[in-house]
Amino acid sequence: MTSRRVLIVSTTFFPDPQVAAIRMTQWCRHLPDKGWQPIVACRHYGYDATREVLDDKVHPGVEVRHLTAAPTVDRVRAQERTWSPLRQIQTALASLVYSPDASARFWTSIDHKLLALVDEFKPEVILTTAPPYGIHRAGMRLARKTGIPWVADFREAFIADPRYRPRGLHTWQWPAYRKYEKDVYQQAALVIHQLPVHQRWARRQYPFAKHKCVTMINGFSDALIDGSIAPELASGGRRSVRVVGTCLDGDALKIAQAVARMVRGGHDMELRFVGRLPETLPQMRELLGDRVIATGYVRYDRAVAEILGADVLVNYLSDQRRSGMIISTKLIEYIATRKPVVEVNPTWSNRRFARHWPQVKRLDDASDQALAAALIQANGASIAPDTEQYKTYCEDFRWSRQVETVAGWFNAVADRRPIVE
Repeated sequence: MTSRRVLIVSTTFFPDPQVAAIRMTQWCRHLPDKGWQPIVACRHYGYDATREVLDDKVHPGVEVRHLTAAPTVDRVRAQERTWSPLRQIQTALASLVYSPDASARFWTSIDHKLLALVDEFKPEVILTTAPPYGIHRAGMRLARKTGIPWVADFREAFIADPRYRPRGLHTWQWPAYRKYEKDVYQQAALVIHQLPVHQRWARRQYPFAKHKCVTMINGFSDALIDGSIAPELASGGRRSVRVVGTCLDGDALKIAQAVARMVRGGHDMELRFVGRLPETLPQMRELLGDRVIATGYVRYDRAVAEILGADVLVNYLSDQRRSGMIISTKLIEYIATRKPVVEVNPTWSNRRFARHWPQVKRLDDASDQALAAALIQANGASIAPDTEQYKTYCEDFRWSRQVETVAGWFNAVADRRPIVE
């Protein structure tokens, strides 16, 4: 099969463990098998996308070009030293000058690098993925200068989400925010929304763009359901409560207090955190001793093994995140495992997404006592793999199946055909 080429401009990419890398990394794992070769242009955050890593963990058909140099130890230390009130003021001033966010300064400064990649690879489609929302400036400029059709991908809502609307001193930028978003919908050949509620909002707000607004919710890896990765089980026959991904330090401590209650009540449990090490880990060890384990950041395949080895999975959203419109990618992955889930502080979108799944228990502003009760209630709950609901879910939300739809959209955009959902 002759591959067509898509230039994907993203803030980050595999093997960077940040959540922002997941969507494009998963798309790129499957796009080559659907007839599209991805060329990824991203910043360098210290994780080298070597040929060996890409071939083994993503796909041999993927090419990655870093737009910035790898951060050196001296550079990182210098940044840490200069993260002072003065630097914070400088960052705040930059966000006042550049719309829609301070990243616009970077994405408008690298035209020459992106144009060189266009000249080298000659893509048929260009895609930019946000947030940060300033990255779409790169897509607009490339589309104007090259005539190549541009696709804008919104992983989260922009001004439809109260978290991203200008506040305080930034309020004066509201007209610029509105104009910027309208420009995206006017100039993009296709606008992909990760959130259905965002697509519905956009179609009402920009009726002229209805025909090019589509939705692609995040998915889950086939590895969660195909048996290719062995579960990472708890030691000593204990049952395991696991938190995979972002969890604030105070919230992590509250989960530990809840598990400590369970242990005192006779439940042989352990608690694992997979991802950033909580700063409250010493206090948690005072409560649980060797029953608390924190892995730090791990590769995606290891994170899948940790999810598969859990007896209860916890998705704990901060107050800031629950005020938004997100559907947590972790919730999507957790449901695929059929394991019991405790969802703390769910967004409205998360509630709607999980409302038909009885193994998902929801809590708001939970005390450690209420959280312990929910964990006990969830422990052992599951759903059968042969239900029509579950089989349909697996078909709809596997990354491999979703990317088949994305590739079809790219074909239509490249051929200047109408988008058919």
